[in-house]
Amino acid sequence: MITFEEFAAVLPDALNHLFDPGYQPLPIMYTLVGKNPQQGVEVIQNVVLRAIETLKPSPQVPTSTRGWRIYEVLSLRYVQNLTQEATAERLGITPRHLRREQQQAVNALALHLWRASPASGGSPVTALTDDDQMAPAAPAVEGEDEWYAQVQQEIAALRKSAPASSAEVGETMRAVTDLTQALAAKHGVVTRLGSVEPDMHAAIHPSVLRQILVVGITGLMQQVTPGGEIGLSASQVEGRIHVTITGSPASAGVPLPDYLTEQVLAVEGGSVRSYMEGDAASFHLDLPVASTVTVLVVDDNADLVHFYRRYTQGTRYRIITAEGEDLFETVVRTKPDLVVLDVMLPGVDGWELLVHLREHPDTRSLPVIVCSVVRQPELALALGAALYIPKPVRRQEFLKALDSLVSQAVGEAQKVGTNSGPPG
Repeated sequence: MITFEEFAAVLPDALNHLFDPGYQPLPIMYTLVGKNPQQGVEVIQNVVLRAIETLKPSPQVPTSTRGWRIYEVLSLRYVQNLTQEATAERLGITPRHLRREQQQAVNALALHLWRASPASGGSPVTALTDDDQMAPAAPAVEGEDEWYAQVQQEIAALRKSAPASSAEVGETMRAVTDLTQALAAKHGVVTRLGSVEPDMHAAIHPSVLRQILVVGITGLMQQVTPGGEIGLSASQVEGRIHVTITGSPASAGVPLPDYLTEQVLAVEGGSVRSYMEGDAASFHLDLPVASTVTVLVVDDNADLVHFYRRYTQGTRYRIITAEGEDLFETVVRTKPDLVVLDVMLPGVDGWELLVHLREHPDTRSLPVIVCSVVRQPELALALGAALYIPKPVRRQEFLKALDSLVSQAVGEAQKVGTNSGPPG
């Protein structure tokens, strides 16, 4: 016996091929509409098209009601074959909200066809009920703009407190797996950490990544059958980190990504998609890699170097120090990404070292931050320093300076790549 859930799962495929003469509907579609497969695909397409038109409310029904919104979504997306983006623009809503409306509209169409199907034992239904037609359409996620602004503010606050933070992916996934065990047990499922490549650092705040993983796991708990499992895995490919959260066996079709997750990842330079493979529902997170930035500190104050290491703990920055009298050779040998230079040094004048770094072809492009109690910012910049920050320097100011130079380097590299054009 065919269930409504089975029918609702295959209807979207038929909707996406309403005008495809080569489409081959699954047998369940012919069974539900009481037709013979020998009649061809057109009979299925015509039944679905008529059903959509049947859902069109009467002119007396206000256009702001749910019935009209269901009909408009189905008509624009499947009859007129507009993209989700174009449909959302036509309806004056966001693409995310459109996806929600689309799922509701397809469910309403499935219910309409199910009630009218002889195979379901139901009776024909010619339209939505009066209550359905007169119910106001759902608001476009009430307060959505304000909520999105709040999300951005929260992320900005995290970046301000830890501007160069990165998340160690494996460690974060292990923590979240343990964290969700109790809730998983309540749902009758287990969470399990699978294959995770070591030493992967994502350019995203650890707290943000934790919340994204928690939301993904708890979302799949709603779909996974008791006795099932939710597994997590991660790998790094071509400068991106791929995290997969999979629940099986799962029902209710392809899971919708959480709105918060979509928006947060968009701000952080990542993305999320969802899909079904057999009876497994999955979320796939694409995260930017936090590449390590080596910072050479040229300073004889060991206590200050200790603070620099504490400042950069948990970030992409790795502090190394210059030892010995030939500081220039140390810079050339260690090949750092950045240099933090004091100018009051034993055995050598920091200003002279800065001039030497700027004049030598091997170090000419190396960004240098002059950090000193000698308050000569204009001289530092004139001699080729990228930035000047006075001592004592606080953590936020120190990380902000490092971030500024890294961002500048990335921007210049992208500009060069754009201007160079394709080879040949």
